[in-house]
Amino acid sequence: MDFRRVLKNNSLWAALLVIFKSAIGFFLVPFITNIVSIEAYGYVLLANTMITYIDIVSISFNYFAQRYISISFHRGEYESSDRYYSSIIIADIILCVTTSVPIAFFIWNLDKILNIYAGLASDVKILFALVLVRYYVSLIASTMEIGAFIRDRYATIAKCKIFSSAIQVGIILVLYGAVGRKVYYVGIAALAYDIVNLCLQYFFKHRYTPNLKVDYTKFSFSSIAQLFTNGIWIAINNVGNILNNGLDLLITNLMISEVVMGQISVAKTISSLNYSIVSGISESFKAKQLKMYSLGKTHELIDELKYAMKITGTVFLVISGVFISCGQDLLFLWMRKQDVKTIYYLLVICVLSDFMPSLVKPLYYVYTLTTKMRIPCYVTIAMGTMNVISMFLLLKCTSFGGYAVVLTTLVINTIHVVDAPLYSAHCLGVKLSTFYNVVAVYVVAFAFNMVMCRLGIRIIPFPVSWGMLIVKAVISVLISVIISVCIMFTRDEKRELYKFMKG
Repeated sequence: MDFRRVLKNNSLWAALLVIFKSAIGFFLVPFITNIVSIEAYGYVLLANTMITYIDIVSISFNYFAQRYISISFHRGEYESSDRYYSSIIIADIILCVTTSVPIAFFIWNLDKILNIYAGLASDVKILFALVLVRYYVSLIASTMEIGAFIRDRYATIAKCKIFSSAIQVGIILVLYGAVGRKVYYVGIAALAYDIVNLCLQYFFKHRYTPNLKVDYTKFSFSSIAQLFTNGIWIAINNVGNILNNGLDLLITNLMISEVVMGQISVAKTISSLNYSIVSGISESFKAKQLKMYSLGKTHELIDELKYAMKITGTVFLVISGVFISCGQDLLFLWMRKQDVKTIYYLLVICVLSDFMPSLVKPLYYVYTLTTKMRIPCYVTIAMGTMNVISMFLLLKCTSFGGYAVVLTTLVINTIHVVDAPLYSAHCLGVKLSTFYNVVAVYVVAFAFNMVMCRLGIRIIPFPVSWGMLIVKAVISVLISVIISVCIMFTRDEKRELYKFMKG
């Protein structure tokens, strides 16, 4: 295989990983909402969201670890790569130990902080505790991925996670099918996933980079300080992300109700399929982009970034087309006991919120490559602050209810049409208009896609079975793919796609 084919293989496995994990989410939602309650499912997503608050600290020195370890390794500076690797592992262990006590106290008093039904209080506390332990395990596992990353074997990382996810599904089936109906079973299965993944990632790290080992004598405060100096801006950026997306369920719980929180959780879980696949595919391009940047191949890097944008943009067109044209049918067949109409409208808003972030996702890595994080952090913090203020005012002054929580994110995310293309071009030292030709064709393709999907899908009646729904979804996918390829891709890129499809 040539290098591009290997890259595409990585992208394929990235997509398969996210689809597989999203299918698990689809499997969990009706289980929890129908067996326990829709409110209970809201706590599952809320637990995972609140754990991201700890991530503000850990990401400050973890985010750039891959970059510095990989660059040192590629340059043959193995002593330096060992020092970064050992330092980051030890720092993560210290973080886990020091944060466990205050967070345990928070979980113990959870029912005094959140609105929780009395009958669910103990289960929700156990769920939060399991999610916390799972986070600690995943923190170490993510560092272990460095071996496959250095060798550009993202497919290996994905395969390990798919296998771990299969274990997760098996545990869920056993627990819910044979043991009982507790919401924290989701946490047990998730913890099992990360333990298995940690073991597999460690095995392949040893296989691909056997010389990269944890040596406590190589722990370096200066290395951590160097990572922290750059990573602090990522931590600040994450504060903005929490203000944008991480507080919506908490605000809904405190200002509206647990039921609405559950409805928004369902909508966000389904819609997250899109951005998860986009992120996974974008991740698979990073190793090659990092190597191009390290070798000073700016022109090739820009071409690769544009190609990645077109791929992630196509993913959004396909998934948004399916959700908008078939989403209500899916919810009716899947969760007919719930308020399908409300959840569908929330779902559409959540999907459309990713319209611009899905396209520019590959450009975010430019900030990491060039270590120019300050301006994007300011933008994200400003967006997050506006989001929270707007959400609060809409909830206080209007009767929008749950729609106010998701509408503000939809509106504010449109700012990414300006900041990401402009600042990425500035960081790379090229014309500010460099990426806007991709943005233009993407907007045109999106408009055509929305019109054609709605027109084309009307010729098929309302589905009364899963089979009919699948037929409608396939038609929508074909329409979206044809529109995207015809409008967004150049002749040479179409040839590449054709060769790839032929194998």
